[in-house]
This record gives sequence, structure tokens and C-alpha cells, in this order.
Amino acid sequence: MSVFDSRINRRTLGGVMLGTAAVASASRFVFAQDATPEAEEVVPATLADLETVTQIGIDASNYGFGIRGGNENQPGWYVFTVSNKSDSLASFNLAKLPEEMSVSDFNSAIYKTINGVEVADLAEVTFAGGTTVEVGGSNSVLVNLSAGTWVIFSSHVAATQGSATIAVLGADEITAMGSEPIATPEGGEIAPEGFSSRFTVSVTETSVAADAAPGAGLNTVGVRNSGDSPVNLVVLNTTETVDAAAATDLAKSWIAGEETSATIAGGMGLLSPSAYGYIELDVTGGTYVAFSTWANADGTLQVDGGAIIVVPTF
Repeated sequence: MSVFDSRINRRTLGGVMLGTAAVASASRFVFAQDATPEAEEVVPATLADLETVTQIGIDASNYGFGIRGGNENQPGWYVFTVSNKSDSLASFNLAKLPEEMSVSDFNSAIYKTINGVEVADLAEVTFAGGTTVEVGGSNSVLVNLSAGTWVIFSSHVAATQGSATIAVLGADEITAMGSEPIATPEGGEIAPEGFSSRFTVSVTETSVAADAAPGAGLNTVGVRNSGDSPVNLVVLNTTETVDAAAATDLAKSWIAGEETSATIAGGMGLLSPSAYGYIELDVTGGTYVAFSTWANADGTLQVDGGAIIVVPTF
């Protein structure tokens, strides 16, 4: 299938039907460099079914994140299944801080950034991804975590959850517990063994591009930060027909915490440059608007620079 590319801003995007990409005059289609890894084995029905990774449950309340599972966390792939039991949307993200940054200072920096006070310099922070969940909903995300302490935090103005931490043990700590460290492939790995996704979405500060169109039903989607700064991906679904300008307005309203006509279909939390993870997207019809909510160093929103794509389905 063809690639749909969003390297445009406030211009009409070509329509993409389920399983078929249609070329329109204001939208160009190219083949992406980051093809989804191939695998010989069958992709599991859901990420929560994946048996070769550590499975952790997250309960988002009005005040914080409850953690279930993960008693002996080793570096590698994790599936976090986030259940939103709060009265607001749940924004779940994972970050590993540099030694000189406290969790309190990090929380303050995130607060100032998402509220438009000032954009913090978070270049030394490692972001591994996450997900966004509607009230009463549940989403899973597959991410890769290295050894260290990871901060679980919110990155949306409407989310009420406070931060929490989760530890991934180093080799010495694992050995001290009487266990054998799991060998990590040199240079990392792009996916767990025997796993693949339907297609890959590449996000930068100025674009969102995918190497195939979604299919009807459940899609496992790879998401890569192909830019030079942190980015994320939120996917909204609406029954309304929207053009590129209306989609940008919708995205900015959602980022500001305003009520919109759209619902959260899924997405990927903040990713550092070159970071990669997997999400699930259940395509049921309507129009899907996918965008990065993050701000650039100069205070401008990435969505204003073109980090948005509109995908109508029929």
C-alpha cells in the first residue's frame, strides 16, 4: 500500500480509505524509510497477549498511577496496560531523568511546558513513550526500557494524575537477587522476538507520516520519533468530516484541554529522538486525526508546524 505523508500545514490532505490510499492533488505519497519489521510468527490478538515481554498494569485514578505486576524488572520490552479509573483523561508517559535532575524539578518543567509558561530544556531526559486513555477506557503500549528509575507522569493540562516511579534493575542488582540478567542485543532491538506490526508511523517536529493505511478493526502500529526533539502522538476520532485547517483547530483545542467533538482513539506518549514503540488502534470508521501535542523550544506547537495528519475512513 502507498504511504500517506503529512508534511504540510493547513492544506487539504488526500483521502485514505481502509486498506487503500488515494492520491489527491494537495497531498503527496512516498515510501517511508522506516518499514515495519517483518516477523515469521503471527502477531498476537492484543499487546496484552504478548508473552515474551514483561506485562504491567497501570490504574489511573484522580490523583495518581497505581502499578500492578513487574516484581523483577529487567531491561527490555514492556507492555503497559493503562486503565483510566479517573474523572478525566489519563495521560501516561515514561521518562528517565539525568542524575542532576530531581523528580520535583522535572514535574515543574513538564507543568510549565504544557501550560505554556515556558518550554523547559529536557534534552537530557530519556522519553520511552506511553499512551492516552479516555475516561473509563483502557489502552496498551509496548515500550523499551533501559536500567534505571523511570518517572511515570502526565503531559496534558486536563490530566489530574500525579507522578510515580518504577525501577528497572541493572545487571548487578539482578544478580544480587539471585537471578540471571537477560542479555540485551548489541545496539538494541526494534521489536520483541516474533513480533511485528501492521504499519509504522514516523513523527517529527514538522510531520507525521505512515508507511501504509490502517485496516478495519484492531491495528498494531509502530511509532518512531524520526525528529531531533521529543514528540508524541495522539489519535482522535470524530464522526465529522474535517479538512486540514479544521483538524489543526481541533488538535489545538484538545491540547488546550477544551471540550471537543472527538474521542481519544489512542496514541504514543513522549518519545526521545530515534525512540520506538508500539500502540494499538481500533479502526471503526469516521475521521482520524493524529498529531503531536508537544511544543518546540521557541514555544510554538509542533502541530502548527505540520505534525498532524488526517485519515478519513469509509
